[in-house]
Amino acid sequence: MNAGARHSGIDVEMRIHGDAQVGWIWLDKASDSNAIDRDMAQALSRTVGRLARNGAARAIVLAARGDTFSCGAEIGWLRDQASAPLNAAMDDMRRLAQMLQALAECGIPTIARVQGLAMGMGAGLAAACDICIAAEDAIFHITDNRTGMLPAVVSPYLVRAIGERQCRRYFQTAESFGAARARELGLAHEVAPRADLDRRIDAMVASLLACDPLSQASASSLIRMLTAPATAPDSVMEALLRAGAKLRSRPSADVPRSPPPTAAMQPTHAPLFSDLPQEIE
Repeated sequence: MNAGARHSGIDVEMRIHGDAQVGWIWLDKASDSNAIDRDMAQALSRTVGRLARNGAARAIVLAARGDTFSCGAEIGWLRDQASAPLNAAMDDMRRLAQMLQALAECGIPTIARVQGLAMGMGAGLAAACDICIAAEDAIFHITDNRTGMLPAVVSPYLVRAIGERQCRRYFQTAESFGAARARELGLAHEVAPRADLDRRIDAMVASLLACDPLSQASASSLIRMLTAPATAPDSVMEALLRAGAKLRSRPSADVPRSPPPTAAMQPTHAPLFSDLPQEIE
């Protein structure tokens, strides 16, 4: 095992599997529940790109130090986005979108190793990877509605992973669900006791390394081509980011303590999606 460098909350190590190297990218801010901030998002994007270029690694494992995979975007960064001009907020959201796109389209297999809480952007990271192996104690939670926001950045990957029908439920209820449910939904491919997680990861890596890398890259490209409507073309993604940035500029909603909605409480303004392309309405 060769240890790599640390970059803004990211720890990189190269592990030898037979004749191949596998890049393990660790979210390394356990004291902050591996919250994703601006620097960490950029570092993760760059690291994935570096490992995927020129055959540096045959596969990537995205893992996390501590008991939590990731609690999502860092709260201070979210507050900054809420008070920032729209264009600046969109630039920050693009950084998050680029981070997920880097994982989803890097051209080599990616595995999410998920333990503990995967909230918001944490769930998005799991969905963006090709394969997700979750510990039995993993909890997935898409929380944006609880804070009056929109899961704009993670939505293309979660819709692709669990489908439109299930997203209609979890995007609107902000319910959490465990590893077994994640496997039923298609978000997690395998579930294992935490103590057995690395053994299951190693077995999956061995299966990946037994296959031809060019064929794997071509298969990934084929899947993206066949599922293009579910992976948000650039114009739709920009519209999603704009809608998400607009919602973030509003005061947070205290949804869990709110009484049941009445007619007087229904929104009187047009939905933020009213100006989005028809493909995502």
